[in-house]
Amino acid sequence: MGSGASPPLAGAQKPSRRPSCCTLPQKRLIIASENWIVLKFGGTSVASPERWESIAKIIAERRREGHRVLVVCSALSGVSNLLEELIANIENGTPTDKTVAQLRRKHHTLCKQMGVSTKAVKPWLHSLSRLIDGIAMIGLLTDELRARIMAHGEMLSTTIGQTWLESQGVEADWRDARELLTPLPTPIEATQSRRYLSAVCSSERNDALIKELGAGAPVVITQGFIARDEHGRTVLLGRGGSDTSGAYFAAQLRAARLEIWTDVPGIFTANPKDRPDARLLRLIGYEEAQVMVATGARVLHPRCLQPVADAGIPLHIRCTLAPDMEGTVISGEADYEPATIKALSTRHKLYLIRLYSPGIWNLTGWLADVTNVFRRHGVSIDLIANSPQHVTLTMDPAVTPLGPFEEENLRRDLAEYGELEFHQNAGSVSLIGTQITTVIDQLAAGLSGISDSNIHLVNQASSRDGLSFVMDPDDVDRVLNPLHDWLLTGPLPERIFGPSWEELANQFPSGKKA
Repeated sequence: MGSGASPPLAGAQKPSRRPSCCTLPQKRLIIASENWIVLKFGGTSVASPERWESIAKIIAERRREGHRVLVVCSALSGVSNLLEELIANIENGTPTDKTVAQLRRKHHTLCKQMGVSTKAVKPWLHSLSRLIDGIAMIGLLTDELRARIMAHGEMLSTTIGQTWLESQGVEADWRDARELLTPLPTPIEATQSRRYLSAVCSSERNDALIKELGAGAPVVITQGFIARDEHGRTVLLGRGGSDTSGAYFAAQLRAARLEIWTDVPGIFTANPKDRPDARLLRLIGYEEAQVMVATGARVLHPRCLQPVADAGIPLHIRCTLAPDMEGTVISGEADYEPATIKALSTRHKLYLIRLYSPGIWNLTGWLADVTNVFRRHGVSIDLIANSPQHVTLTMDPAVTPLGPFEEENLRRDLAEYGELEFHQNAGSVSLIGTQITTVIDQLAAGLSGISDSNIHLVNQASSRDGLSFVMDPDDVDRVLNPLHDWLLTGPLPERIFGPSWEELANQFPSGKKA
């Protein structure tokens, strides 16, 4: 069951483009240019005719600016969940017909709303059914087959989108991302899941990709989330990996910028759901953004920042609901801003793990052995601190989910290294800013409320990172508000801090609040 650029129809030769029912004109005007803009649109941004109209307008604006445009799309909102439900049906031996019917209905509905023939998506839906039948026949669901099932969501959304764009007069090539992105070789010790479900690609300039895409239409539409390894097998870039796909494409094309279009305008000084007066961050640095998304701000996928940071490519976060609204720019410019606290981020559902071993003081390699346990289990460590007799760390289940069986095995192996405490209910408050240690004097009064909290861990790795406090989850909200009041209200530099969420919410089109 090798994977290809088109659905695996019996006896068909693998084409380099989309199925014949959606064949594009063969002659294209070649525009020699490396001046790329990469636009990434999430699931909610591709799920309705109104959003696609916004996408067409954004593409037209970038073309008028003189750019070639690479459009990277996620699956329709809710489709990845349905595909995971389909995989669960297969694993549990329950019927798949209902889930497949939901997937078909969802895409047929969008086709009809957009005036696109349902024939456009028929090959991909047929491919999915054939894949399910093949798995049932061999009685085996491998990680490679999981990846191939999940890839169908992006194939379907981009097929609908490109067909509609062409009907609107947009000259756009549809390309299979698996022909364009190849992951780096995985380490020998990597698990099968890591190899197929969480692959990593290069951020280096790719002249072959620049030449290939530069010989086609001025607009290219492709998929996020997927790639193909050196053996021709479909792999995924991790759940939510479409942001990361956009970043890899931007880095390899050396794009002028990456724009991630979503249903919120950008990153704020706190979660607007908790603080409606939270202010938009107009400008932040790569490292600050990395800390923010890793410690609770889920606007971006954490892995999408390193590729653009390595290439020095600005990342703009914009809102599809309100395309003219200002957003957040993540770039190296922020590195030259004065030291300041820019945001607070919170989490409520962390695992807290503590190992006590009185004999470890100056014992060479003990900490390495402990962290190696997590590596063997494919689990990422979030925050960590150690003392002569303890190591305390957190895990974020939103990043590395643990099932009961996986948790039991991890507990067993960790217990070999000391007396183990394993708590499934901790929270954190993180302060993010530039050169945070140089503004410690500003924190004293704002941090006074933390003294009444049960602090389990304090983590601050460098002057450019966040300062994180791990505490009981009930304390998180109690600590957040006074900290935000003290640090992030009142006069603030307008180059960095924009309007509040309350002010921006009034700018959304009528009935279209994010």
